[in-house]
Amino acid sequence: MAAQIECDPLTQAQSEVMLLLASGLLGKEIAHLLDVSQSAVKDRINRAKDRLEARTTVQAVARYLTLLHTEQTDQPNQGEFQ
Repeated sequence: MAAQIECDPLTQAQSEVMLLLASGLLGKEIAHLLDVSQSAVKDRINRAKDRLEARTTVQAVARYLTLLHTEQTDQPNQGEFQ
């Protein structure tokens, strides 16, 4: 059984960057796509790492995806009885 990850929720901007990183984009590409500076992307990554208690960006993305998956599987499907 996997350990439960608990953390402060990410902002919409931080979540967006985490998903774009997970899709394989680089910080420079994310900055261009979101029309923000590279330093803004780095700041969002660093703040997300802090909230997720991750030492590396890869670890932050992995934890974010784990949390996202956990949240989705914890919610009942539409029309499903609880």
